[in-house]
Amino acid sequence: MSQDQMFNTFLIFMVCLFVFALIRELICWYFKINKKVILQEKILAELVKLNFKADNGGTHYFIDKNGDGL
Repeated sequence: MSQDQMFNTFLIFMVCLFVFALIRELICWYFKINKKVILQEKILAELVKLNFKADNGGTHYFIDKNGDGL
């Protein structure tokens, strides 16, 4: 493989990588995937808070280790 062929292969690979990254961002934006992930992280944080309160003597909202609760 000559140096020109290696350079062309590398250039094509970099262009394909750039196009893939661009298309991925557009798809994530269109389907609001980034916002959904942020929302799920907020929900998880709230669930962890509720579970922590339940472990410290509060009302049990979730099934605990013994299988009872709710």
